Amino acid sequence: MPKTINVVFTDILDYKSGNSELTKLYMSEHYGLYPVYSAKTIGETKVGEIDSYMFDLEGLQLTTNGANAGTWIYREKSKFSLNGDARLYFPKKEFQETLDVKYLFYSLQTAFKRKNFDWTTKATIRNTQNIKINIPVLPDGKFDLETQKELAKKYQDIEQQRNIILSKVENFRDIKIVIGSDNTTNYKKAQITKLFTPKGGDMKLSKPYCKEHIGMHPVFSGSTTREIFGSIDNFKYNGEYLTWVIDGLAGYVMKLNGKFSITCHRGILVPTEECKNIDLLYVKYMIEPIFRKRARGRIGVNGKNEYTALKPTHIMNYNDSILIPVNENGEYDLAKQQELARKYATIQTVKEDIYNQVKSLTGIIVE
Repeated sequence: MPKTINVVFTDILDYKSGNSELTKLYMSEHYGLYPVYSAKTIGETKVGEIDSYMFDLEGLQLTTNGANAGTWIYREKSKFSLNGDARLYFPKKEFQETLDVKYLFYSLQTAFKRKNFDWTTKATIRNTQNIKINIPVLPDGKFDLETQKELAKKYQDIEQQRNIILSKVENFRDIKIVIGSDNTTNYKKAQITKLFTPKGGDMKLSKPYCKEHIGMHPVFSGSTTREIFGSIDNFKYNGEYLTWVIDGLAGYVMKLNGKFSITCHRGILVPTEECKNIDLLYVKYMIEPIFRKRARGRIGVNGKNEYTALKPTHIMNYNDSILIPVNENGEYDLAKQQELARKYATIQTVKEDIYNQVKSLTGIIVE
């Protein structure tokens, strides 16, 4: 192992904050060749191009605010600018010949992950000023540039393999596993929109509304878990329903029961007159892979950067069908649906366990 020393990163790096005056209006009035990057960490970070630039160097951009505060982005040497809520760090003049910026990128990523920066704990100068990183040194105590470069290459290879694994496990999560036929069960194809009417949630159910109407009835939004958005003194639905995420991680289906409401980020499948002897849990396992496949938008590595959408009108237009067990009279077989639903629930539990274990292992910080 190479010898290293532990240094406060601000002792070796200078910084310059982004310019909050680089608004859309400014960029439209000063259009040019040089990109302006935002503090976004998801998707495209370039927000415009102007006729001047703040930087002409290789550096590390730090997002200082928001849910992804503390996230680092490597910027190769070029001419560019940053708008607000971001800072650019670069080696101090006396260390420019002995520090590898890509090595610093991986080291700072590791150090900042431990701090859990977010909306409340922002990556301010004060909150980050004492963070330390390890840097390889030569026998004479000077920074070892060649070892930094070698380690940066290894970290890059590890990151690439990690992303490949995460991409595969996300695909595995959405794979539809079909239970083999026992040759005694007959099925009938049923159009989803014949059994259910897709509807969107209520746009008025904002955080301020929930605060003004505090009560005991839950409001659900676009979360893929049973996380409650708020609790209010009224409700829209009463009973068992299937609901799905409209935007974000679109297409994931959740069964809700009781008195509740949903925001505009969640849709609901309201049963029609034809929806008789139907087990909702069975239907959930049948339609979720279809909905996930139909969702359209941006899907990033390991799902983290995903922003997809599946509106009620999309479901109506697709007219997808599912297979439902029927008895000897050709009627929907409720008992068989429930039996299959239990089996699919077991499969889903196994899939989620594998998914969570892989996510946990790939989240291990590499020193």
